[in-house]
Amino acid sequence: MKKKICILVTAAALLASFPRIVSAYNVSLGQRFTVSVGCGAIEGSVKAYASNAKLVSSDTWCDRNKSVSATAVAEGYGTATITFKTVDAANVSNPSNPIDASGRTLGSQSVSVVKPSSSQNSSSTGSQTSGSNSSVSRPSQNTQSSNTASQQQEEEILSSNALLASLSVSEGKLSPSFSSNKTSYELDLSSATESIRIDAKAQDSKASVKGTGEIKVKQGMNTTEIVVTAQDGSEKKYTIKIYVEETPDIFLSYRDQTYGVVKNTDRISAPGTGFEKKSIEIDGKKAEMWSNAVMDIDVLYLSEDKTQTAGFYIYDIEANKIISSFEPIVLLGNSLYLIDIGEEQKEKEHMTFTTVTVDEKEIQGWKYDAPELKNHALLYVMNEKGEKVYYQYESEENTLQLYADLSVIYEKQLETEQKKFYTAAVAAGFFACTAIGALIGCLILYKKRKETSFGLKHFRFKK
Repeated sequence: MKKKICILVTAAALLASFPRIVSAYNVSLGQRFTVSVGCGAIEGSVKAYASNAKLVSSDTWCDRNKSVSATAVAEGYGTATITFKTVDAANVSNPSNPIDASGRTLGSQSVSVVKPSSSQNSSSTGSQTSGSNSSVSRPSQNTQSSNTASQQQEEEILSSNALLASLSVSEGKLSPSFSSNKTSYELDLSSATESIRIDAKAQDSKASVKGTGEIKVKQGMNTTEIVVTAQDGSEKKYTIKIYVEETPDIFLSYRDQTYGVVKNTDRISAPGTGFEKKSIEIDGKKAEMWSNAVMDIDVLYLSEDKTQTAGFYIYDIEANKIISSFEPIVLLGNSLYLIDIGEEQKEKEHMTFTTVTVDEKEIQGWKYDAPELKNHALLYVMNEKGEKVYYQYESEENTLQLYADLSVIYEKQLETEQKKFYTAAVAAGFFACTAIGALIGCLILYKKRKETSFGLKHFRFKK
């Protein structure tokens, strides 16, 4: 018996020699406490968040079927809560097919921060000296039930909503349009832009938003993040890739205008099928160009110096000059390219150069002067073979018809329309003549019958 008592005294002495960290339901203000949360089937990185307490240390990794712990110091009376959130973790309940569990709440534990009673202050065993060396007795069952209810209430109060309600920029337009569940956006700005303002508002009024306000940008690619932190510590990041157009250092003249070769073409799609991007040198400087072997053309993506409008243009490498605009377009299912129309080409006999609406697109073309051809128009385009061709558009049936020889267009169409008119006129005349002839025949027959009847009566009278 004496031996057992000696062992217990020795053990108590050893325990007393170490700072004691409290793991209990009731703690005092400024007191250090430890809580644990089970990992279950979760494996991966975790992070602890404290409410009404200051974290001292915490585990950052969760192993399946084990637990994670955190130590904190109580900062105010009431309830202090430690919440664990997964950062980069997976649910491995099925090891062969783990499920991404990042961003979830692993669990929470709460303690009550209470004021010490007078009996506790006068008791030698229950006196509070320092946060690290204090001890707290385990409460009764009723106290545990009360703290459990307090814990549930605290978990309900702590919102995990880290979504944005709105996101807007002072310059340009976000792509895609804002949606709270979309976290990646792109924004194109002109080369003159030096800064933009980003405004964002969280769905939850208790969540915080960082990364908004005036943002300085430079030419080229810029990346900025808007971070939303929920009440329970959950975070959600919204990323905006901002491309500020780079000032060109290669310039070409076309039709009394100056065009700059756009430097960054990574986000510019080829003008059509069969085009291959190549690097060339213009005036000793590097530039990007698209070539099409079938069409036998080369095109550059240029920005007009004054209006800042950009587009494709046909480039003559040997002459080092622009020879035409080059705009991809689809008309009634046909992939075509709008090209320049010369001033002398605009003058056509029996036609007027104007705007033509085809497939809800307004393009330049010609309309016939003849009233019989009011539904017809002429277009000049380049096809996918690199051929410059004319198409005739008929609005009534909404069709395109290829013409190889412009010189016979007017005559053929006019002849066709006139034949239709003459055929209709002849048919109408034929029916009119037939009707008139029938009427005359009826009158003659009626007259003959009348005369015959009169003669018979007269003959009988004389007799």
